[in-house]
Amino acid sequence: MDIEVKLNYEYLIIEGETKYYSGVQEWYKNFFKKMAGCGPTTASTMTMYESRKKNLSEHYSKEKFINLMEELWNYVTPRTMGLNRIEYYVQGYDRYIRDNNIQLLNNKTLKIPKQKEKRPNKKDIFEFLSEAIKNNHPVAFLNLNNGKEEKIDSWHWVTVVGVMYNDEKNILKATITDEGVLKNIDLGLWLETTTEEGGFVYYE
Repeated sequence: MDIEVKLNYEYLIIEGETKYYSGVQEWYKNFFKKMAGCGPTTASTMTMYESRKKNLSEHYSKEKFINLMEELWNYVTPRTMGLNRIEYYVQGYDRYIRDNNIQLLNNKTLKIPKQKEKRPNKKDIFEFLSEAIKNNHPVAFLNLNNGKEEKIDSWHWVTVVGVMYNDEKNILKATITDEGVLKNIDLGLWLETTTEEGGFVYYE
């Protein structure tokens, strides 16, 4: 049987010339930021969602979200190799939380090692993600190699906003926001075929 949980997608909407679900890193004006800005864009999506939970009438225009992206860049800042470790994201976002008195106290992380034999199984990942989503928290997802899952880019951060697991068939799928749209991906396929490390982090 399929077990599925998801966030309130309405809290992800950015109003513009079209309806976006979360931000688009190409909205940065600087060329390097356009290329490397997936991490701070994901952090901006997480920030917007948590804010809108507390203020249901709050709306985000494209301009307002771009301002948030620029602010988050100063915290969740890509390095020479980008934002290629969970720790870098956590360090930056922790500092952002402190500086802005945001009431998110703890980060929870799940790392996916490069070595396949050391990786958590699909059920473990589902339990981690579903716990976050059931408690209404988006999850940042670092994918350094997309493996055989062609719907996501390598060396990329996206936001997990829904997850589905079938215990009998051992199928794990996720809904993510990426480039302003919702995408359904085979997270189990990614887990089995990625050749690099990755991971997940959320705040509660």
